[in-house]
Amino acid sequence: MPILQVPLVAATLALEGVLIGTGQFAWLASSMLVSTTLAAWLLSHASLVSAAFTGTAATTGAGAMAVATSAAIAATSSASVTSGAVDLWRGGLSALFGLRFLAAALRLLDRTRGPLWSQEEKKAAAAL
Repeated sequence: MPILQVPLVAATLALEGVLIGTGQFAWLASSMLVSTTLAAWLLSHASLVSAAFTGTAATTGAGAMAVATSAAIAATSSASVTSGAVDLWRGGLSALFGLRFLAAALRLLDRTRGPLWSQEEKKAAAAL
């Protein structure tokens, strides 16, 4: 397990715990569906992602999209990406929790619908 994956998972679960405590169930369900779908897509196209890191394939079309998406994986995954099953799961789990963390953080920081803002602050943000 990569060194940065453990704090990422812990921070993700903490943010999602705050959202659960404030009743943001619909947001959690939809963001988990999207992040799981994207992580599954990354795992199914792992050869494109690993080829982008090793430089063995041209990166056009879907390959270019995989390269852009794999930049986030590279930040939390191991430095050398191989095509082994362990590295594929590392990349998939890092992508899954990275996307879940991003979705939870965005909801908490949202001034119009986020649970951490008072009604006055929500009204002022909505008026902008």
